[in-house]
Amino acid sequence: MERGSVTVISGPSGVGKTTLGSLFLRSSAAGGTPSAGFLFEELRDDYLYRADQLGLGVGQLHADGPLRLFEVESLTQSPDEFAADVREAVEGGVEVVMIDGIPGYRLGLRGSDTEQELTRELHALCRYLKRMGVTTILIDEVGSLAGSLDATDERVSYLADNIIFLRYVEMDGEIRKVVGVLKKRFSDFEQSLRELRIDTDGVTLGGALTDRRGILTGVPERIE
Repeated sequence: MERGSVTVISGPSGVGKTTLGSLFLRSSAAGGTPSAGFLFEELRDDYLYRADQLGLGVGQLHADGPLRLFEVESLTQSPDEFAADVREAVEGGVEVVMIDGIPGYRLGLRGSDTEQELTRELHALCRYLKRMGVTTILIDEVGSLAGSLDATDERVSYLADNIIFLRYVEMDGEIRKVVGVLKKRFSDFEQSLRELRIDTDGVTLGGALTDRRGILTGVPERIE
């Protein structure tokens, strides 16, 4: 991810979006880059426990300081107050920010703002982060588990420099997960789709699924 870019990681509920975003946070913090995660979707203790169970290694980074985690309690902040907290973190040296996630942002901030106004507030915040050279990761949830591909919410897709999508597929009678890159503004990218496995051994990226077709339908067929 280029410095100052905005990346959207999208997919249906439970597919591994936050886990994937956390790997980027861990990588940046472990390399000495001050990083911060703003959690709308779950409690910080729950996030740290789940990350520990998956062996993501973010707990120690949070305890030691390179990685800061902020739990955003529902309906306690306005969009302006949240943006002020993000700016304070950036002015304190944070260079990578993850917002988990966009649906929680829209539902969790109090005030009379409509969904459209909240989206404009999010756009303004991301523009500020880009101007400051901060690398931003947005976690977005799409409704469809399978079928037609909805890579991300159309109201935020144009804001993204990079889009990584995850989805469920049925293969050999099992529900599996697939990851791919849909957009990368500043360079070329790999076009293949790969299986993603998340378990107690951590996160494993499989080989390109060249022996299947129709993967994006959710029910791929094997190519003989």
